[in-house]
Amino acid sequence: MQGLFEIAAVAVQSSSMTCPDFALFETICARFHETGDISAVQATLKESSAYFPFRYGEWLLLRGLLADIDLHGKTVLDVGAGVGFDAWRLVQRGASLTALEYNPSLLTVGQRNLPEATWIGGISHVLPFIDSSFDMVVCNAALHHMRDIPAAMEEFLRVLKPGGIMLTACDSFSPDTFSEQDMLRAFDASPEVLLGVNEQSPRACDFLATLKRHRNALDIEIFTTVTYDHLDHLGLPMTYYAQWDFDEALNKLGTISGSLAIRARRSDKFSAIARTEANRWLDARTFLEICNSDSGATAFLARYIPPKYINLPLPLPTHDKFLQVNGWRCANGGQAGWHEAYGRVNLFLRRQADEATFAFEIEVLEEGSVGKTPLSFSINGKKLASTSVTRGIWHLTTLFIGDLPAHETFVMTITIEVDGAFPSRLFRVRNARFIQDFTPCSVNALGQGSTAGLAALAATCLADKTSVNVLCLPDQNNIFKHLSTLKGSTTANINLIVPDNMAWLLGAEPGFKITAAYPVTTKGSGKFS
Repeated sequence: MQGLFEIAAVAVQSSSMTCPDFALFETICARFHETGDISAVQATLKESSAYFPFRYGEWLLLRGLLADIDLHGKTVLDVGAGVGFDAWRLVQRGASLTALEYNPSLLTVGQRNLPEATWIGGISHVLPFIDSSFDMVVCNAALHHMRDIPAAMEEFLRVLKPGGIMLTACDSFSPDTFSEQDMLRAFDASPEVLLGVNEQSPRACDFLATLKRHRNALDIEIFTTVTYDHLDHLGLPMTYYAQWDFDEALNKLGTISGSLAIRARRSDKFSAIARTEANRWLDARTFLEICNSDSGATAFLARYIPPKYINLPLPLPTHDKFLQVNGWRCANGGQAGWHEAYGRVNLFLRRQADEATFAFEIEVLEEGSVGKTPLSFSINGKKLASTSVTRGIWHLTTLFIGDLPAHETFVMTITIEVDGAFPSRLFRVRNARFIQDFTPCSVNALGQGSTAGLAALAATCLADKTSVNVLCLPDQNNIFKHLSTLKGSTTANINLIVPDNMAWLLGAEPGFKITAAYPVTTKGSGKFS
């Protein structure tokens, strides 16, 4: 379900993606490899340069792993092909390529980008191919996204011909002791995950289980591109590209974390039974149709939300990956009743026939940002209302929902309509409830807040003032930042009461008037040397 919501959230955006210049990226990676000139990369790629370190890391790893493999005329399956970066690279090496992608929007883009390949929609743990179909299966930076990694790897090996090679790369892994709560905390400050990307760092044993079970039928090579808190045999941190003995990998990787690559050649001793999907509830044609519209996909999927996620109280009584990718963070206010979210959050709701309004309180945190912030409120992906709120104080919000069918699940989405650093998109929600009154959509300040600062003070208590007196303390941290914040948040005249030995400095600040000074005793030798 969380994967489907991820696809729904980016459906229109994905389908409108332009074709990446694969050849340009390849050339730039090779040039950077020789020169190390990151400024040239930034000048060439501009806004895309932020992703270059990841692309270069993939280029370097696959360059090494494919160096001794001749792909001319070979049948190759690229699983999790995305928009076609690796598919293009494999085609350039002479492969007869089949690209498999779960997200139909990305598949459409990939097919447009690389028509030389055969593009197929499907899922990794139930591959739509007969046994021994391919000379090679490649899965780059995708296996850690998948629902059942051991099953996916068994499928990769099943569709390989005897002597064929399975290659996986760029998968983050965690210790075997990593719990679901550990995983939630690890991604609690990841904007991509909180906005819907199903990013994971699975346990090492998830990657090694299938290899261990079939080790007698496989020639296995294990590589890491980085490990954390692990020393090599020389006592050096193993933050470099390295190959592992398989038994050593079985003994050690489950105790550390890092990034993993696997190359395994199967023999004719390998055998596995093709898997089938037992619980089908959505056919492929319907799936493709709903992905043409963000709102249509969201409304459709709302009908299938498990009951445990509907009308949840705040703070959330539980937290899991599904709630995380729908915007909810681990942080909750306990008895204060709020739960924290990032960027946008989905609430899964179902009203009774006599409930016409949904009400809740929201506070956009004043964390490194000041002033007003635009918010929007949507039902099943369609915007219902928008407003701007003052950061740092709670606002009572009411949304009319009386025209929605009773007893049917719908998705209510709260979105901060600004870009910026992570803290600037944090907000909290509390006191969510249905009420019977026909209340129009509105957002009203309550004048209280847990992160209220000067901007919130100016917008509430000082809103109707024509002048404000400010007492400045001699040891006040960031005094100039606070004065600038106050000046930018109110039209009132600002009068300063200052320490007499700082009047010369504060008097130079434009937009303020010193109306009084108080004496401060300066301690010291009084001598200059």
